[in-house]
Amino acid sequence: LKAIASNSALIAGFSMVVMVEIAIPDDLHPALLVVFGCTTAGVVSLMLIAMLNATFMLVAILRYDCVVRDVAFHDFWRKRCDSDWRLALRCFAYGVPLFMAVLAQIGWVIFWTHDTARNYASTLVTLIAFCTIVLWFAHTERKWSEFLLSADAKLRNPHAGVVVVQQQQRHHAPSSSSMTKTSKHSAQIQHPSSTIRSTMSSNAFVPPLNGTTPTPPTTTPAIRETTFLNGVDVTTEE
Repeated sequence: LKAIASNSALIAGFSMVVMVEIAIPDDLHPALLVVFGCTTAGVVSLMLIAMLNATFMLVAILRYDCVVRDVAFHDFWRKRCDSDWRLALRCFAYGVPLFMAVLAQIGWVIFWTHDTARNYASTLVTLIAFCTIVLWFAHTERKWSEFLLSADAKLRNPHAGVVVVQQQQRHHAPSSSSMTKTSKHSAQIQHPSSTIRSTMSSNAFVPPLNGTTPTPPTTTPAIRETTFLNGVDVTTEE
């Protein structure tokens, strides 16, 4: 709304200055003079309507209570602002090519007294203005007019849900580097225990794991028992 209000006032001011300050030749063709005057007045009128409607909508929106919200802003916009917004945007969209038509006529008005290069210079100015009008209707107005005039037009990202799911999966899934570190750590933990089991099964010396003083394996001395059976010495060892 602010952009439409400011740009409309700017274009209307330019058109008014052109009408007042331009030097119109005395022998200018009457048809060209009438068309030039009507076109310039049409630009000023359309841009003033767009500017006034956009300004009044801005004032109404500033009076809207954003804290209490007795009426939803969507309903407020539909009931109070939607029709004025359409009118302001259409006036601005039609005023821009009409302003370029004024530019096309200015070349003929200014160069009217130059007999030698009048036709060439005026034709080039008119051609440039005509190309701008065609570009405006073929691309800019065709692309944005329907979208801006629609009250239910919204920007949506169809891949938003897919991106969120992928980010969650990446967040919860373990990375390959962490899995590699975990497997190496488990291998380092399992390796000493297997060594301990193998050395304990062979009753060999077990190296310390935590840097404590090694203790040699202890051997249990054999128990010698001597008994006499019918006067015969019988010795057993355990």
